[in-house]
Amino acid sequence: MHKQSGSLLLEYMVVVMLATVMAVGAVEHLQRQMREQLLSSSINWGLQLREAAQDYLHALSQARAGQIDWHVAWPYEDWRRPRLDELQTQGLLSASFPLHSVLGGMQLYVQESAHCETQPCRLDALLVMQPMTAFAWVAQPHYQTLWKLQSQGYGLTVAGEGKSFNGPGGQWNNPLGGGIPSFPVGSVGLSVYKNNMRTEEFLSVGDVRDPSFRGGLTVREDISSMQDLHATRALRIDGQAHHKSACKMDQAVMRDAAGPGLLVCHQGYWQVMGGVNGGAYSQHTSYECHTGPYGLTQKNPVTGNCDCPPDYFALLMAEDTVQEGVRRSYLCIR
Repeated sequence: MHKQSGSLLLEYMVVVMLATVMAVGAVEHLQRQMREQLLSSSINWGLQLREAAQDYLHALSQARAGQIDWHVAWPYEDWRRPRLDELQTQGLLSASFPLHSVLGGMQLYVQESAHCETQPCRLDALLVMQPMTAFAWVAQPHYQTLWKLQSQGYGLTVAGEGKSFNGPGGQWNNPLGGGIPSFPVGSVGLSVYKNNMRTEEFLSVGDVRDPSFRGGLTVREDISSMQDLHATRALRIDGQAHHKSACKMDQAVMRDAAGPGLLVCHQGYWQVMGGVNGGAYSQHTSYECHTGPYGLTQKNPVTGNCDCPPDYFALLMAEDTVQEGVRRSYLCIR
């Protein structure tokens, strides 16, 4: 009986130990899942912030281009380290956008490849997060790897000897320079490169840039220009109108439906634009339209016959007696 009791007690102890191990494992697994969720949430927050940082780089680049005193009106205290609340005030972030993630806040550091009042110049930036003390577990290799993998190719971490930020987003010196202190191992970041394809593919209200379109352009509605309209090659007008028909847009120009000429809208009617006429022709009483006494053509070069284009009338200009008949010459006018 005593041996049996001792055996039963040992079995109970083994069960308790196994249950304890399983419970600890379950807690660790749950803790790891929670940490990964917190990390993913902060990464998504940082990627949205990165969009605003790209817009900031674009605005900064535009302000500095060819403007010596650009900094006078620049609405940021330090253009190299714009604060998130300043980005929010300038409309680059939504008013409801949180300025801190669950792991901590981020600071934007702008870097220039050269003095940007000269060329060539490139502006890039780095968003850096130094997690709060309560989240020191971010420095663990597992979470550092997750940051790089889930940050869409922009992620960086400070690892090893801590001399640089490294990751899919490139390599940045640590410290960044310019009086910025070195960031400790475990810090994370996102590279912000000025992407010309993203930031310059749209025209904005009041934009003074030449968009330099390199392909065709189709516009559904009217185009209005306050200055000259210049075409390096031909200008094609497909719309047609009839001479003396009504029109509504004064000074508008259309093709003449009656021939290769142009009409201009004047005082409510389509009028002939200067330099266009209906041609001329001659008729002989003894010959066909296309020949004369010496086999010469008599037809109107505009119509190809002995007549006038539509909307023109024939004005008799001359009448004379020639071999075997009378020749009458006409000018087509409006």
